[in-house]
Amino acid sequence: MANRLARACFLLLLAIAGAGCGPGKAPGRSSAAAPSGPPDSGDWFVLPIDSDPATLNFVSGTDAWQDLVARFVADSLVDEGGDLQPVPRLAASWDFSADRKVLTFHLRRSVRWHDGAPFSSRDVLFTYRKILDPASRARADLLQDIREVTAPDDFTVRVAYREPTVLALDAWKFPIVAEHLLSKGDFMSSPVHLAPVGTGPFRFVSWDRGREIVLEANRDYVLGRPRLDRIVFRIIPSRATQLQSLLTGETDWSSIPPEEWETLRADTGFRRRFQIFEYPALYLYYIAWNARTPFFSDVRVRNAMTLSLDREGYLRKIYRGAGVVAATTFHPRQFGYDPSLPPLPFDPGRASALLDEAGWLRDPGDGSRSREGKPFRFELLIFQGNPVQEQIAALLQEGLSRNGVKMEVRVLDFPALLDRLHRHDYEAAFSGWYLTPDPDPVPFFHSDPVLGSSNYVGYSDPEADRLLAEARHTFDPEVRRTIYRRVQAILHRDQPYTFLFFPLQRIAMDGRFRGARTTAAGGPLRAFPGILEWHVPSEEQKHRGAL
Repeated sequence: MANRLARACFLLLLAIAGAGCGPGKAPGRSSAAAPSGPPDSGDWFVLPIDSDPATLNFVSGTDAWQDLVARFVADSLVDEGGDLQPVPRLAASWDFSADRKVLTFHLRRSVRWHDGAPFSSRDVLFTYRKILDPASRARADLLQDIREVTAPDDFTVRVAYREPTVLALDAWKFPIVAEHLLSKGDFMSSPVHLAPVGTGPFRFVSWDRGREIVLEANRDYVLGRPRLDRIVFRIIPSRATQLQSLLTGETDWSSIPPEEWETLRADTGFRRRFQIFEYPALYLYYIAWNARTPFFSDVRVRNAMTLSLDREGYLRKIYRGAGVVAATTFHPRQFGYDPSLPPLPFDPGRASALLDEAGWLRDPGDGSRSREGKPFRFELLIFQGNPVQEQIAALLQEGLSRNGVKMEVRVLDFPALLDRLHRHDYEAAFSGWYLTPDPDPVPFFHSDPVLGSSNYVGYSDPEADRLLAEARHTFDPEVRRTIYRRVQAILHRDQPYTFLFFPLQRIAMDGRFRGARTTAAGGPLRAFPGILEWHVPSEEQKHRGAL
């Protein structure tokens, strides 16, 4: 349910359909000629991922890899199309009442779960109730405006809102789970979460932890069988190893490290073998400063942390310009973005003065900082195998050291780091957010723990809370834009996170796949139907006999 849509506000996103990477190539598309006749079926797509998902519980899971598996195994009522319009999946259609307080979904009648059981409105009600159940630890912020959800019959779901919300459809972009399987026994410990059963285009086959997750095509998928036979998620923690795996043919996809980009883009042999995509990613790298600790409860200290890091220099020198420094969570391509609000600069002198103001004073002897006898020494958590995090952590460590602050770096795997963030059991942490076309930042900053499900730093500001809630119920685009400009100013002032940068995504993909393309929503895997349109001509297929 992370995706949110406001189509009219994001027409500019149509420009991000990938920069062409060679003469004669359509932007973000393969240069191979389109095959004549109906597309062939067959072959696998092998996708490297950094780590195992924390869970395959499609209600409680929040990490990116769980979400990607859920997109293929499960279905939502509504999804996000390539040009940001809402597209139907389990809902065949929907309509609003005249006052927009009632949303009615009309469900498809021929959907079946992968075990053969019929899908119905009961599954939608069950999933909705599980998301609201605090024991599920699910993100429920977009459902808080709902007064009541009813099912007049097996193929109708009626949603009554307390007041109209611009995010009404976005609230229903979460995967629906099976009542007949998950209503038995304890929901959180159900074995279904190890082998999920959905209604989606691919069926779950296996999960070999630390190695791979395998899905196979659902021949009976209500919207048509996928052309590919299998999707294999291959777990490869190192980004450098992921690229080598693409080059050796072990996998079919890899991000291209910044230091390799110019060389590979100019390599005619590489471009003959692989499609290249380049597009702005709706993603934000950040450093979270836990305001519940004695170090980062002071806004002056948080500002000093951001001022201590040369983000622009990093992007220019190390990341080879493949990103944009962030002022807040608002991406330059998102509605409401305020271009007049500059990111904080690299200013060690100002950082030093702010630390002095906050009472963290330098020792005349060794130069280290302390306050009331407590040394300024903290731990930064980062993901393992992520060069961006390792590089920025080293730069920050060096900058803070010159200013008398001791920062230690601790490397964790992704599930462990995510768990620490959720429990607020950390001092500082490096992570990232997948952003959505609608910029609604309620989950990141609202002080209500139900609404602020991703407020990992314990941020609280009454004015921000009020404005964030108000924006969800403001249909006038100009009024909503004004609200978001003020929200950005507050976040810029308070620096609850160091908003690092929005990366430019550069991807290489095996050239045998046809139909992959970037869209207004982002990369080839993002918008629906996405991978369902991919196919491989029979003479180029590598994997046969999978089904």
